[in-house]
Amino acid sequence: MFVMWIYLFMLVITVAGNNIERATYCYGDNSAGSNIVNITCTSGAVYINDVIAATKPSSLSCAPEDHVGTPAPYEKCCTYNESDCMKSYSGSWDAFRGCIGKVSCTGVPVIRDEPICSQGGFPRFSNHMILEYYCMPPGVIFGPCSTSADCNDPSAMCNKTYCACQPGYTTFYAFDDCWKDGGLNGSCTGPVGCQDANTYCNFTSGRCQCDVGYIAHNGSCREGGHNLGFCKDTADCTDPQALCDTSVCVCKDGYTAFEEFDDCWKDGSFNGSCTDSSGCYDNITVCNTTVNRCTCREGYSPYEGACYADGDLHGLCNNTSDCVDDNVECKNKRCTCIDGFRDIYGICQQDGHLNGYCEANVIECVDDNTTCQANKGVCECIQHFTEVDGVCKKDGDLGGKCVVNSNCTDEHAECVTLQSNPSLSVCSCIHNYTNIDGVCIKDGDLHGLCNVDSDCVDDNVECKNKTCKCIDGYRDKDGICQQDGHLNGYCEGGIIECVDDNATCQANKGVCECIQHFTEVDGVCKKDGDLGGKCVVNSNCTDEHAECVTLQSNPLLSVCSCIHNYTNIDGVCIKDGDLHGLCNVDSDCVDDNVECKNKTCKCIDGYRDIDGICQQDGHLNGYCEVGIIECVDDNTTCQVNKGVCECIEEFSEVDGVCKKDRDLGGVCEGDSNCKDKNADCLPLQSDPALSVCTCKVNYTNVDGTCIKDGTLFGVCSVTVVCTDNNTECNTSTSRCECTSGYTPDDGVCYADGDLHGHCKNDSDCVDANTTCVNQRCKCITNYRDIDDTCREDRHLDGFCDSNNDCVDANTECVDDVCGCISGYTAIRDACFKDGDLDGKCTEDSDCQDNNAFCEISSSNVAISVCKCKTNFTNIDGKCKLDRRLGGWCSASFSCLDANSNCSRDGICTCIAKYSEVNNICTKDEMEGGVCAGGNRMGQCSEDNTVCVADTQSQCAGSNCKPGLCKCKQDYSIGFDGSCTKDGDIGSECNMNNDCIDANAECTGTPSFCTCSTGYRNVEKDCIKDGDPGGNCKAGNICTDLHSICVNGTCICNDARNYVIKNGICERDDSYVSGKCDRNSCNDVNAECLGGKCVCKTGYSQSNGVCTIGDTSSVTSCNGSSPYNQLVPDCDSGSSPIVLAEYQRVKPAIENCPGEVDMYSNTIFTTCCSYADGDCRLHGSGADACTSADLVGSYTTYNVIDYICAEDDSVIDASTNDTVSNSPVYVTISKDDAGNTGVDKCSVTASCDTDMLVYLVFSNLIKVNSQCSQTLQIMEGTNFRNFDCDNNVANATTVAYTASSGFFFITINTFMQGSRFVFKIEAKEATASVDVECGDKAKSESPTSFKTCGPAPGRLHGYCSDDIICIDPHTTCKSGVCVCQDGYSISNLKCQKTATEDTTGKTAMLAVIIPIAILVAIGIAAVLFWIFKDKIRKRLCPKHEPAAPIKPVVEGPNPMNVKYTGSGVPSDVKVPKAMPPPWLNTGWSPSNEKFSGNLPNEHNPRNKLPPIIRPPGVAGTPMNMKYSGKLPKGSNTGNMVDYLLKEELEMNNNLNKKKPKTKKNRNSVSPTDISPDTTGERSGSKKSKKFKKALLGIKAKQGFELPRQQNYSQEGVFTPNQDFYRYPNGMHAVNGTPNFSQTVSGPFMSPNGHLPPLNNSIGSSSLYNGQPNIKTFDPRASWRTVGTVASVAVQPKIRRPSVIDIASVDDPFDVEHTELDSN
Repeated sequence: MFVMWIYLFMLVITVAGNNIERATYCYGDNSAGSNIVNITCTSGAVYINDVIAATKPSSLSCAPEDHVGTPAPYEKCCTYNESDCMKSYSGSWDAFRGCIGKVSCTGVPVIRDEPICSQGGFPRFSNHMILEYYCMPPGVIFGPCSTSADCNDPSAMCNKTYCACQPGYTTFYAFDDCWKDGGLNGSCTGPVGCQDANTYCNFTSGRCQCDVGYIAHNGSCREGGHNLGFCKDTADCTDPQALCDTSVCVCKDGYTAFEEFDDCWKDGSFNGSCTDSSGCYDNITVCNTTVNRCTCREGYSPYEGACYADGDLHGLCNNTSDCVDDNVECKNKRCTCIDGFRDIYGICQQDGHLNGYCEANVIECVDDNTTCQANKGVCECIQHFTEVDGVCKKDGDLGGKCVVNSNCTDEHAECVTLQSNPSLSVCSCIHNYTNIDGVCIKDGDLHGLCNVDSDCVDDNVECKNKTCKCIDGYRDKDGICQQDGHLNGYCEGGIIECVDDNATCQANKGVCECIQHFTEVDGVCKKDGDLGGKCVVNSNCTDEHAECVTLQSNPLLSVCSCIHNYTNIDGVCIKDGDLHGLCNVDSDCVDDNVECKNKTCKCIDGYRDIDGICQQDGHLNGYCEVGIIECVDDNTTCQVNKGVCECIEEFSEVDGVCKKDRDLGGVCEGDSNCKDKNADCLPLQSDPALSVCTCKVNYTNVDGTCIKDGTLFGVCSVTVVCTDNNTECNTSTSRCECTSGYTPDDGVCYADGDLHGHCKNDSDCVDANTTCVNQRCKCITNYRDIDDTCREDRHLDGFCDSNNDCVDANTECVDDVCGCISGYTAIRDACFKDGDLDGKCTEDSDCQDNNAFCEISSSNVAISVCKCKTNFTNIDGKCKLDRRLGGWCSASFSCLDANSNCSRDGICTCIAKYSEVNNICTKDEMEGGVCAGGNRMGQCSEDNTVCVADTQSQCAGSNCKPGLCKCKQDYSIGFDGSCTKDGDIGSECNMNNDCIDANAECTGTPSFCTCSTGYRNVEKDCIKDGDPGGNCKAGNICTDLHSICVNGTCICNDARNYVIKNGICERDDSYVSGKCDRNSCNDVNAECLGGKCVCKTGYSQSNGVCTIGDTSSVTSCNGSSPYNQLVPDCDSGSSPIVLAEYQRVKPAIENCPGEVDMYSNTIFTTCCSYADGDCRLHGSGADACTSADLVGSYTTYNVIDYICAEDDSVIDASTNDTVSNSPVYVTISKDDAGNTGVDKCSVTASCDTDMLVYLVFSNLIKVNSQCSQTLQIMEGTNFRNFDCDNNVANATTVAYTASSGFFFITINTFMQGSRFVFKIEAKEATASVDVECGDKAKSESPTSFKTCGPAPGRLHGYCSDDIICIDPHTTCKSGVCVCQDGYSISNLKCQKTATEDTTGKTAMLAVIIPIAILVAIGIAAVLFWIFKDKIRKRLCPKHEPAAPIKPVVEGPNPMNVKYTGSGVPSDVKVPKAMPPPWLNTGWSPSNEKFSGNLPNEHNPRNKLPPIIRPPGVAGTPMNMKYSGKLPKGSNTGNMVDYLLKEELEMNNNLNKKKPKTKKNRNSVSPTDISPDTTGERSGSKKSKKFKKALLGIKAKQGFELPRQQNYSQEGVFTPNQDFYRYPNGMHAVNGTPNFSQTVSGPFMSPNGHLPPLNNSIGSSSLYNGQPNIKTFDPRASWRTVGTVASVAVQPKIRRPSVIDIASVDDPFDVEHTELDSN
């Protein structure tokens, strides 16, 4: 039962016709009482499909669980969304088993898991669950039941409330059968294994399957799959050229297997079937007639299934010199590629080079721009590169591939045809331009072509070697000759240096360029942003008084320039009148101590310019010189390197005076920089750029110290009171002092007896660890005053000298005090790490544990610390969720995590066979779980996993031993949580190229290979939306005409027997329009013609099924079922022509719904398809509904009757189009046509003939009972109108006859929804009808029409090698049938030309000669009859057959043999005439009288005379003339479709004494040639007149057949590929059977056009249950190619046999040959 549960719950099921249900739940919503699963089926019973753990994106801020008091926002955080991160629950499904079979299921806990979304955009843990389930209908497996009788499966039982398999049986998915354990398709994971013969256990599926080479059939495994072996369908056949026909793997048409297990060899190719040399297609093989197979001809030898010429690659050789190909050597007597080269498409190509072999990571492609095509294993050009003359060149580059000029990237190139490969065009330079190193350069330009220096137009250029080149000392730089060593010129380190300022040699370029941040301006390198330097915007200029302006010499470059009233003075913009600025008089200069000298403002004597200010010599900031001009200001010194007086060290200038840094009034850098802690570092008012130490607000500088106003020693007044404890204001000094009983110490008034307070002895000191020293209370030994408390040395907050002194954990010595190290804070006399539990925090996000929050500490209100949230407990420094893995639990509060329980320590731990991996109880030996130990050390159970050592301490902080099960190489965790092959759909990826499927892309976080938008994953293939198997497109549209939208998926319409083949919907094999072979059509009213099932004569398809009638139909019901398609179905190349649209009535007894909305093939077949008795609503014929039919709750369904017409005979009147054929169908093909915009079609006959118009279909709609639309046929002044009252059409009645050869069809006021179909045909068979509509329509009739010619093959008609002249005494000359020599035309026939008889002797001779001949013949006949036995024994010795010949019983039926009596007497006299020696047994005499009664099954009267067929002739030759008499009572079904009229006439002439029916010579058909039934009966006197019979000819050459034409020759049977079926080994060529085969002749289907004669030659073995008949049918003419070597016929009784041999060119030039008795 455990195994059964595994299958019940672990397999994902797909249930057609049932929608999947989803129930979603957030974790911890117990505040609302919803922390349980509740599901209910309104119909059927619950079946669990999947239990899914899911998580929302982090961006939604959905809490993981515990929404106590604040339920989660359900719509946002707890509902299903396909973009969420999801995977099937990895834990046990035990909690959900009880739901199966119930109508509702409640109280199931919510599960929790860790999905694979461990990074990017998703939290690690799932935050809600999804329960997927189906509501199963009654009777099916898992469906509800009351007793076992309710269950549909005979091996099922009612398991209390639902149907389940009986013990010993297993089902694998919903609606599946119950399979016997150990039997075929049954479970094999239990102790029974697989019991059936030839089966094995597939451990992936857990089911018993057939061994390789065996096929499941009727519940057992049968050997098969090989050629001529058993099969069920073509998929079972292992040979790619084989198909399954009648449960046997046979070769496809055109292929032959010669024995069982042989390959299918292509006929006519090497090893393929043949009869003689013409049967082998190429020139390198010949037909070995001994084995009838194509073998290599002389000079060629076979190798790996092909013939190779001696000396060619793979051909024979003696030494390497015999091998003619490159890179080839002679090995083992064969020409073979040398090492490093391989045969690629018949050429030895070098490995790793273009067109050579490659293999990823083994043999890489080394040629430029090549890559290894993995699917081919060949180096090919990369994308956008094409092979040109053996090199990969970039498309569009010079010499690269192009199609049009615009493809070429060089503006001076054009697209021209490549001479070495005319099929390829490449880019080439235009006139006056030359390809110079891949660039088109104009002649005369630098590097262009030239003859003399004057041809070169550039500077510093001369003509050298016909090329314009730079002169010596100059080189080309960007198309300009630049001087070496100068800017933009050539340079080379240590040889040619760059001499220009700010230029450097770019080693990688070898060019002098400006150094970094310098740009060339007017040939000089200038610094960017400097005056005259490059800029883009004003802010780029470093001088604040400069702006960015365009350079006049180079408008593409902008430079920095001084603004107005500023002048560039030595590279600086100086304002006019400023120091060093322009001036005219002293008053122009605005600075102090400045005068105007030489138009420039300069310092007066005794002052010098120091940083733009005139400073006095020897003073602060003024000039100085040691020993000459000394610095005289306090705290200053002369900086020798500057020559300026500056403040000494630790002093800085403040308001022109040097003050000590950090002192009050001194320079500082930040508040903490000032020595006085009550001073701030504030900007100096006189110089805000300078900061100085200044007492804080409410502080006053008292003797160089900042004392707070109102504090001890601070300022006090009436408004400022003393605020320090125990102080009061001394009004005389305006200072605060200690009150009585307090003593000041270090700025604080201490009470007497306190630490630092006054004392007289130890007892006066009241603080802990203090003693009285010098009348002051001080700390005792090893304790010191730290923040007014005596702290023990070396402990937290105690004194220390170094870090080693501090003994408490996580402490260090800082400023002589032991404090917490960085990142730790003192909490309750201990150092806790900030953010850790009990550690310092300021807000919740500071706490490192996600399940902690920041709260105020009770022991120190000033510090907040991290504490575990509610329902979490501090376990070993981590907040563990109560009742979860690693968290607190108890007997009353059990663990909630899957696969965990409560330990003795009150901690939740994993159960047996599960281990904690990354805080999840993961099953051992599965992916992500711990590998097996013990005897199975290091093994994993899950597919595609291997054991990998753990180096990241993933098992509760330690390395997992012996390791973790991880996906093996080339596999990774897929989207579904299993190990998925890299590149497959669902596998992890980094980029789109990682995905194998062309329609997949790498998306998501983390990223997986998923089908692109518009595609659907179907068994790891991306199927496009709308395609079969894909999602339905918007509006439930499926793109395939034969697909329907079901449950959001496009499936093939199975109601019409369509299935998916090669991505499209095609008819299932053996159904109407589907593929077939032999008699494999499923429809009893269909036959296999041309490899396709078609309806038999008198039948047509209705919804894909053959039904009686000449028209096809399609039906549908009303309603939203996808089966309700009303689309006529025609094969490719033809279009439906609607004949009628109407409704039929389904009787009330069928209980059909008024509208069919369900997806049900059964309902469609019952309620929406035609059945006998369904009457036609509003009909007028015999099937019209009567009032009795319309009683009760009857329903209706829709019907369209149609025929399929070839596309080239149909024209849509709403288009501007033309068509020429006969007949032609003119129609409006779209229901929504509306106003077509086309008002006229012209109709023209191709020659002088009448045209017949039929109104096939018409449905013109009335509006408000008025008809404003008409169809008009107008022929000159004659016309006929068709309006809304002509909606009843008749496809067989002529509606109009046009005799002028031209007329119009006019469409007036055509409305939406209206439709019509006209059929127009020419009366003359050789004429066609030209219909032109819209813009193409003719405006008037042609002025004249040519006469319609005769039919091909008729007198004056067209003829050729393939179309012979069939009228008597005609021959083909210059492509026209004319009378033979000696004949002339009379009454449209060729008659013998009359010659004048000048004497009366001719008339007498005409009487005497025939009489003499008759007498001679009579005498010869008498002599022959007397001595016939002796003559026969001498000339034709008797060959004893293997068994007595019984012509009636075993052989074909004798014709016209004298015999009376009933049955077959034992003493029947067998005719003495013997067959030729090459014939087998089973023949009968021909042309002999026969009378009497034979058993019905051997009735000779329904067969044609037996004909002898030579062996080796495979099939029935076509067009063999037969001149013998047909037997009476012959069945027309056993006759040729068409006989030559002349032969029929000959029969009539030979039997003149018999009354006969007059035949219409111009209309010969099977019914016309029915044998005469009005003449003499069997046994009556027969005419003794000589009768000819054309018999079989044995020739060495094969039979050549006329090519099939697109019309039939009148009176001649046109070969049809479908006239019989082909067994194994036969094939057709160009639409006709091939008679050049030497294999056994074909079995002719009785459904064919040419049924076999009832004469058996050869084997009597059965094929497909019927005799393996080998026939030779002479009922139509045939010819040989080459010389006739021998002729064999069955000898006639009493007279020699006769054969007529006719010339192909002149069929009426007949040679009559009498044959001897052999």
